[in-house]
Amino acid sequence: MTVEEEIEGIMRRNGLRHVSASILDDGTFRVSAHRREYTSYYRRHLEEKREYGRNYYWKNREYIRKYQHEYYVKRRYG
Repeated sequence: MTVEEEIEGIMRRNGLRHVSASILDDGTFRVSAHRREYTSYYRRHLEEKREYGRNYYWKNREYIRKYQHEYYVKRRYG
């Protein structure tokens, strides 16, 4: 069993996607997982996106509403 296979096994057992492995001087290796950091980064990223969307809508809401209305009228009355 190679080191890679062993690390993959650890990842699969614990449901991890990202690990950093460091091989120590005596030939053993240490695997550390930063699962929490990844999820929190992802969540923050989504929050930023949502915030951006909201701001975009409020800045351009007149234009967006007008456009939506025109689209609706076109669809409805062809």
